[in-house]
Amino acid sequence: MAASGTVGTDRPAVLPQIRPVEKRRGLRQALRRFTRRRVVLIGVVLVAFELLFAIFGPLLIPYEPQRQDLFHTLAPPSPEHLLGTDDLGRDILSRLAHGSRISLTIGLSAVFAAGIPGVLLGLLVGYKGGTLDNVVMRVTDSVMAFPSIVLTLTIVAVLGQGIFNLIIAIGVAGWPNYARLTRGQVLAVREYDYVLAVRTVGATQTRIMLRHVLPNAINPAIVAMSLGVGFAIVAESGLSFLGLGVLPPTPTWGSMIQTGFQVLEIAPGLVMAPGVMIFLAVLGFNLLGDGLREALDPYLK
Repeated sequence: MAASGTVGTDRPAVLPQIRPVEKRRGLRQALRRFTRRRVVLIGVVLVAFELLFAIFGPLLIPYEPQRQDLFHTLAPPSPEHLLGTDDLGRDILSRLAHGSRISLTIGLSAVFAAGIPGVLLGLLVGYKGGTLDNVVMRVTDSVMAFPSIVLTLTIVAVLGQGIFNLIIAIGVAGWPNYARLTRGQVLAVREYDYVLAVRTVGATQTRIMLRHVLPNAINPAIVAMSLGVGFAIVAESGLSFLGLGVLPPTPTWGSMIQTGFQVLEIAPGLVMAPGVMIFLAVLGFNLLGDGLREALDPYLK
């Protein structure tokens, strides 16, 4: 018989319940930090407006962007043409909608073309270190030594005009920023205790980099990519204004400004309409980047 005050062996001990970490709570906290500032919500609204206008605008506007009406050139805004027509009688609103689709596509694609290789290269050299790190960083320094607009102009001059060539040119000029930013984060993350613990149990280097290091080092790169969309849009607009962008008559914001600049005193709306769209796009993505920074900042968790 068991002594008084002791626990019998025939009765299993009750272990305390261990609850897993709730990922939803972390997502809610990040969303709360993201929406804490009203200016961030303004950025979300601006970006959503630009994307919706680019997607559905060309479907709702009855005019083709290349359709010319030489009897109604430089017409003022009217019920038929809400923003008027240009010097060839083309509907400005229709060209603005189609130009939004082209400009945003180039901006987003160029950021991914620069960000994905830059992040992966920064992850590799930051984790490996050694000679590979020194060589890649010296190449990165060499690319960053050139002004980005000069490098972009040079690449476009070599490759030629076109949407794909513009994406390549802007991406080549932008990847060193993401590589250097990611490398700096990886240098710190790879020394964390949990990374050392995973390394001691025999995990492969690829698994460590992709499953344990990258998720904890990519947050600054995500914020930089959001901010980089605005730079890519401005770069595309500048190249199109100089005549090195998308081949005409395909409309883009930059080409519309270049066309309207020739008749600026007569019809300033030809420049103001695409200029406002560029301003709203850059402002929206910059505010969105600020919100992502606050949501993903580990020190605010």
